[in-house]
Amino acid sequence: MSDNDLWLTKYSVKVLRDVGIKKDQVVLDFGCRIGNYTIPVARIVGQGGYVYAMDTNKISLSELMQRSEQDGLKNIKSIETAEDVKIPMPDESVDVILLYDVIHLVNDRKKLYEEVFRAARKNALISVLPKHFREYMHMSLEDVRNEIEKTFYFEGMLFRKIDHDDKLQKGHIFNFRKR
Repeated sequence: MSDNDLWLTKYSVKVLRDVGIKKDQVVLDFGCRIGNYTIPVARIVGQGGYVYAMDTNKISLSELMQRSEQDGLKNIKSIETAEDVKIPMPDESVDVILLYDVIHLVNDRKKLYEEVFRAARKNALISVLPKHFREYMHMSLEDVRNEIEKTFYFEGMLFRKIDHDDKLQKGHIFNFRKR
């Protein structure tokens, strides 16, 4: 069994429930790639919830939608976006925003955090999986936390087995709340 299959069948739902994702929530997976987080989130939120899968890569989004159809998931909407950090969602419309393995790719993170704040409902969960922060952002894990805490209240950190580029590895997940 591949690492990706293990992630999807054994670890993903438990990890994402530990993160705080619940039934009937509206979730935005910012930078979703092929949906290794989107798909298990859709299973957790169920038919009463919804997952918006946002990415700049049309091919990745197409693969995600094919995978979701194969799994019979009808609560995922793909959003193709430009390299910009603009989130094409109404103000205060999302319960959870996932920024998993993506903030190191964003040039204007302050603008990203402002957009996340705008789209997030009051007390929304902002969950961040920082990867590549040393080599691309030249920051420590603590620096990443402090940067995000300028906009959001820090709720806690998890250290779990996660999916990173279709491989299982341990990773830190920071949870924040909208103030």
